[in-house]
Amino acid sequence: MFESSAELSRKTDVVSWPERSNADHMQAVESRTGKDHSQSTDFPNHLHQRTALMQQVQPVTERSAFYGLGGRPPSNAVGSVKHHHVVSCGHSIQGGGQACDARTNHRNTNHAIPMGCASKGRWKGCFEEVADTPIIMADAPLLPHDRGHELWTMEEGASRKLMASIDRWVSAMVGDDGVDMPLSGTGAPIEATVFARQDGVVVGCAVVDYMLQIWAPSVRVSWFAGDGKRVSSGDEIAMFSGTSEDVLAVERLALNALGQLSGIATETKRWSSIAPKQIACTRKTIWGLLDKWAVHMGGGLTHRLSKDDAVMIKENDLASMHDHLETHAERLVTYLQDVDPNEVGAFLEVETRTEKEAMMAAMVWSQRRSEGDVPRLVVMLDNFSPEQCKTVSEQMEDQGIREHVVLEASGGIVFDELKSWHECGLDVVSTSVVNRGVQPLDMSMLVKGL
Repeated sequence: MFESSAELSRKTDVVSWPERSNADHMQAVESRTGKDHSQSTDFPNHLHQRTALMQQVQPVTERSAFYGLGGRPPSNAVGSVKHHHVVSCGHSIQGGGQACDARTNHRNTNHAIPMGCASKGRWKGCFEEVADTPIIMADAPLLPHDRGHELWTMEEGASRKLMASIDRWVSAMVGDDGVDMPLSGTGAPIEATVFARQDGVVVGCAVVDYMLQIWAPSVRVSWFAGDGKRVSSGDEIAMFSGTSEDVLAVERLALNALGQLSGIATETKRWSSIAPKQIACTRKTIWGLLDKWAVHMGGGLTHRLSKDDAVMIKENDLASMHDHLETHAERLVTYLQDVDPNEVGAFLEVETRTEKEAMMAAMVWSQRRSEGDVPRLVVMLDNFSPEQCKTVSEQMEDQGIREHVVLEASGGIVFDELKSWHECGLDVVSTSVVNRGVQPLDMSMLVKGL
């Protein structure tokens, strides 16, 4: 038998709800409803126990504890899996390593055939499609802009930081939809399938898992395509089951989350297929860290996760410092000479507006690196053309200072010219186009029997 979700949580120490007390949660609910629920006998018990949920995962589906929210089954897991609602999309691995279609067997919650809960290597089979599963992400940071590992890794799933963001956004989503208490609706039991209406990359399963866990605990979900999975038009993504009232109540909330985040991942994949590991988003976001998570899952770079995650000095920052100096360039040089590299967070970045400013920044930083162990400086070339970026890169090569900086272009980046940006000597191309104003991935939910 599999270990409980609590045991898995203690072992992995990565699947924990955000640090938010049940008192805080009740206060938030009461602020929306205008009611005092502290003594209410009909207020759902699990809200009074929310602190316990922060420490012990009680997933809507077994998949939540194992994959969607980051846990892993034990390495020796084989045999019967009662109430096993995890559905691999396409293939699992049997003991001999052969691929087989897993859907039929996995829909049978009592299947007792050990169909590939593999005991060696990365866990496989029942919980993860192994054959032909293109996960669009990379966990190892290659550039300072690659901060996605702070949100999600293939091995551990969602981090505490990401789960805290999911908690905040889910609370807003359900609150805006008029849901102020967990659903406990009536009606006949139904099943409803979510399927893709276009090709894309699915992201948002962890958000839906969490939403159901807190706000619709009677609704269960079986995932056919997990976070990071490519789907084609017509593919089944998930099946929801529960009372008709509750399933229909969460329909739009779930589709909104899945559609928006999958749209971002799909658009990022389109860009990163031309410029792999070079496309970064910015802090111009709609859903904050959720946007950045979707960019990461689409193969892009998150850039800094918050204002304090790394230091970026832009023209407004320079205008407010060293007021005894007259020019932007003088202030930039002075700042770079004085800044403590140990106090800038994940990385230090400066915005430059001309080729001269970019060269001056690189020269100063190369001198500082020659004097000690200092990480590379990120030099943003703001509103430079591909030709100008190429000129700056070549000049730095000629001067022997290119190795001391990470060159980033930002501003005026368009998809039709992306190949030119990719080939002009840059390290990073940052744009908000991959996550703002992106068309959501089209998907629908249909009740079984229609």
